[in-house]
Amino acid sequence: MAEDLNDVQKDTRSKTYWHGLRPAAIAKLLLQTLAVVVALASVAAVSLVSALSFGCHGAAMLLGRVRPLRGAYQFLSRAYDRFIDRLGQDGKSGSLGD
Repeated sequence: MAEDLNDVQKDTRSKTYWHGLRPAAIAKLLLQTLAVVVALASVAAVSLVSALSFGCHGAAMLLGRVRPLRGAYQFLSRAYDRFIDRLGQDGKSGSLGD
């Protein structure tokens, strides 16, 4: 009687073990691992962009408050605006096939 119970336990364990090693289960585990890696990379990229954005905003606030630097800030701001306008105009003419 005791041998029969031990045999059943051994068979159950071996079936469960082989059931977990199916190729579909391995593929699912690899896909989930890849998803976690991509999510962490996305968080890192967003963190870098936000740090750069806050840094530039702080520099702009500093340049705007210090009187001697205000002129330089306004010059750079206008130059940047002109540059963006030119890019917008080039993009419009290029997309129409002119």
